[in-house]
Amino acid sequence: AKKKNRPNIQSAHPPKPVKKTPSRAAKKAAQYVITSQPKKTNTKRRNIIAITSIVLVLVLIVGLFYYFINVLPMQTVVLTVNNENVSTGYFLKRVVANPSGDITSTIQLLEVELIVKQRAPAEGVLPVTDAAIDDYLRGQASSTLATNATTDTGTTTTTTTTEVSSTTPATSTTTTPVTTTATTATTTATISNAQFNNWLKEQLSNTGLSLKEYREVISREIQRQRLTDITSASIPSSMAQVHLWAIPFNSQSAALAAKVKIDGGTEFSTVANTIAGQTNGGDQGWLPLSVLPSALNTAASTLEVGKCSDPIAYTQSSSSSSSGTTSYVLLLISEKSDSMPVTPSQLEVLKNNTLNNWLNLQLQSTTITLHNRNGTPVNGITGTLD
Repeated sequence: AKKKNRPNIQSAHPPKPVKKTPSRAAKKAAQYVITSQPKKTNTKRRNIIAITSIVLVLVLIVGLFYYFINVLPMQTVVLTVNNENVSTGYFLKRVVANPSGDITSTIQLLEVELIVKQRAPAEGVLPVTDAAIDDYLRGQASSTLATNATTDTGTTTTTTTTEVSSTTPATSTTTTPVTTTATTATTTATISNAQFNNWLKEQLSNTGLSLKEYREVISREIQRQRLTDITSASIPSSMAQVHLWAIPFNSQSAALAAKVKIDGGTEFSTVANTIAGQTNGGDQGWLPLSVLPSALNTAASTLEVGKCSDPIAYTQSSSSSSSGTTSYVLLLISEKSDSMPVTPSQLEVLKNNTLNNWLNLQLQSTTITLHNRNGTPVNGITGTLD
């Protein structure tokens, strides 16, 4: 008999699924993949992040320390001329580059530079081009190398004595008769690019200035020279001059004692050599009275020929003191001339005097401020830095 097809009726109790037991190798592989590998990777990553964070924090601390100790103080303002500031860092560079190497003269030098820079265009001074700076530097290099070459071969020098007047915007000053040495004129030689580059590198090394800063200093020097030519254009080629004799003393009592001897019949030159320790008798040669400091000019302009003046007090600037040194001088005029040619050395003094007169006039409308270490402002004309 045929079997009847029975309907496929699902059992009310289905069979339980058969669990497959993984092998030991499978368990070990699963444990390595799921558990062990991520744990080691995360730990290594956390260590790297921690170490990097520590290094960054240390770098930040060192950087901030360096910035506050070395960088920030150099950026503080030490001098302001009108609305133009000079940072401490640049100021210290200029102190090093200054042949005198002192604070007072560097402040005065920067004041002059900034006043000329700000006011020279109004006097007709044209902007200084890069080509003008290049030509100036080339000329300086050629002159220096030529002078060195001449010195190496042995050049005789001649000595002349002149009266020099010097004033600065910070304080009007005068100087005693000084001795200047003039070398024999030499022809400026053409130099190669290699020679020029070596000379320029030496200047940057000696001054500590960057090339940009050095060229800026040269630009201001060119402006000053152009301004001097403009302000001194009216100086005549000839003018009245006197044959002047001068004896400076450190005290008024010493000057008075010397005047008594001169008025008593002792030669002026003898007193100069025996009492004041001079070797030329105090002879200043022929010169226009306008090359003298104002105090000496005023006294000499009314002095009779052959008569010794009373002691004249004047202040000479000092590189270590803003107040300067007061001296007392006796003057005597032995001859006068209504007109004599102006010598090149006299012309240079007269040019400097005209520039100084211009600078002193500009001071009346110039605000100069010094800044102490804590930022306290100080009058730049009457005050000093702490």
